[in-house]
Amino acid sequence: MVDPAFDRTDRGWTGVALDALVPYELHVGTHTRGGTSDAVIPQLPRLRARGVTALEPMPIAQFPGTRNWGHDGVLPFAAQHSYGGLRGLQRLVDASPALGIGVILDVVHDHSAVPFVEELTAIVHARGAALGPRLLVSGETGRNDPRFVLPPERGGHGMDAIWCDDLHQALHAAVTGERHGIFADFDDLARLAAAWATGMSFRGERSAARRHRHSRPLPQGVSPAQVVVHAQDHDQIGNRGRGERLGTPASVATPGRCRTRNPNGPSLRACSMRGATRSASTTRASRRHCSHCAARCSAPAPRSRTSPTSTSSSVSARPRA
Repeated sequence: MVDPAFDRTDRGWTGVALDALVPYELHVGTHTRGGTSDAVIPQLPRLRARGVTALEPMPIAQFPGTRNWGHDGVLPFAAQHSYGGLRGLQRLVDASPALGIGVILDVVHDHSAVPFVEELTAIVHARGAALGPRLLVSGETGRNDPRFVLPPERGGHGMDAIWCDDLHQALHAAVTGERHGIFADFDDLARLAAAWATGMSFRGERSAARRHRHSRPLPQGVSPAQVVVHAQDHDQIGNRGRGERLGTPASVATPGRCRTRNPNGPSLRACSMRGATRSASTTRASRRHCSHCAARCSAPAPRSRTSPTSTSSSVSARPRA
């Protein structure tokens, strides 16, 4: 991405403040008919009009074939050729700031160990300080551990934000009534109220589903805006046997409003913004529905779907849970 030969137009860009960050996760290969980074550029005004302030393509490191969720890349520092390669990615990143949209790179470094995450965060922050734009690092982890966002001098890893699934799980349990698996922990509205207030439902008490103590309270100095929440995402949908999602107009209305009005860091997904009802596993027979977001388009459905991992650094680093 740092290429002196590329004629950038975004040199005055200073980035998006953490409390103004509304990331939109998309699959480059299925978001448009063209399935490339260049084809995403004309869609940017529409996304900005919906409140999106950061674009988060799913991992675009080179992988086998032409369509993939990006979690099993073979060349981690090469941009996927079928999405337009490096030049296409550069043009997308360069075009976004003109509309006030930042770009988050979702990277998977072999499910890196925690020390690597801390080192990566320090490098990204130093690079941002040297170049001028605000560079943020968020972590996708199932630990719900605020230490990821504490500064190193307080025993943390210095990240800017962490993802948390608690709001999704509490909303899902409340809307569907499911109580099996992880949803056994969300059998009353007190969990939903806690997730709404701070992004996290647990503060170190025992989790029945996990069979051990889970999470810890947000320490002083950590803002709820540093906890990225969502009503649903590709992991939660893809990890279900049939890929069900909160996608009908009746069921998606309340979770959607909760997500966008929540005081924590909201995260939008292509599948949830469009009110999609189909998943990758149920749309392969139809060429008019995207495999990831079920949007109306002519992108060919993939022959197979890789299983998402539960771990990934905005940059977006995925510390191993």
